Amino acid sequence: MIRRALGKTTMAEQDLNRARAIAEQSLGPEHPDLAVVLDSLGTGATDQGRLEEAEPLLKRALAIREKAFGAEHVLVAASLEHLAKFEAARGQFAQADLLLKRALATYQKAFAPDHPDLPLALLRLAQVYRKMQSEREAEALEAQATAIHAQPAPQESGP
Repeated sequence: MIRRALGKTTMAEQDLNRARAIAEQSLGPEHPDLAVVLDSLGTGATDQGRLEEAEPLLKRALAIREKAFGAEHVLVAASLEHLAKFEAARGQFAQADLLLKRALATYQKAFAPDHPDLPLALLRLAQVYRKMQSEREAEALEAQATAIHAQPAPQESGP
């Protein structure tokens, strides 16, 4: 969200709450587009340390996406990553680990081995391992992310 990136978090949150109300009224309470707004609200609340507010938003977004797309969809994996960030913020690193492993497994099934989203997911999991004092596992994930990132980008075919 542009306002959030510019540091205008209050305005961004107001915009998202308006979008949430409109989406719930026009699309219904279980529409996948609503999950985007809920995820953004929950992530913002997590970033600001408002964890009691973040949890129901993130869990609702995940539930909507799981129902709409199935448990192994990449949008579900994105929601799992957001929920993992919340769990890490409240010090629940084992839960964050489980959520990130599930998200990573989904990404690995959905994407080519050199897809750019894979290194990011690996690095997020490495951060959790560092918090859990699992340096060896964190280093292995970082090495894997670096190896993927170092692979040359696929060449586009001509016209």
